[in-house]
Amino acid sequence: MAPEQRKVFEELGKRDTDIYARLFRCVVKRVPPDEEFDGERLGSAGAADRWQRRALLVHLGDVLESISCVTKCGEHYHTVGEAAAQEESLATFPLLRQVDSEMTPAEFVKAATSAFFLWPTQLLEPELNRKVIGHLVQHDLFSGNRAGWNAYVEELRHAVPWFGAGLDDYVPEPFDQPGDGANPAHAERSSETTRRST
Repeated sequence: MAPEQRKVFEELGKRDTDIYARLFRCVVKRVPPDEEFDGERLGSAGAADRWQRRALLVHLGDVLESISCVTKCGEHYHTVGEAAAQEESLATFPLLRQVDSEMTPAEFVKAATSAFFLWPTQLLEPELNRKVIGHLVQHDLFSGNRAGWNAYVEELRHAVPWFGAGLDDYVPEPFDQPGDGANPAHAERSSETTRRST
């Protein structure tokens, strides 16, 4: 390998290491970054998209872990707020401090499952539907909780600057059931399932 080529590869390696360290710091370890993570600095739109999808995947893993932990210890508490305040195993999940603290553990599990059900499929699509994944969470997990939604978006934007953009500022009032027919994201998924079965 020519010296010039080796230098280029070394610089790329340093850049990728720095990018991963920043991503790990603000998403995995949940430490507020000194500045917002700007995916557009990664060199290309494709590279930014890959890193942002990875950040969303890490976040989805955290959500699933929080659902599992709440399921295991939730029967001892009346509300998610009570559980998050008293269970050490739940202290590392910011989401549990952002959702309505008066939710019962069962309501949280149901709402969170509904809010994120489409994420695995969307994160594998060639073109990520940014508005749909944000709307699902806003509608099913933060209905009637604008302050919680704003806090959630602000934190996630450290790693994914566009998250929540293009959604109405109005946070809808809760429906009787999370993910009911009024949610266009659920309707879209139902239509897709119907088309595949015919």
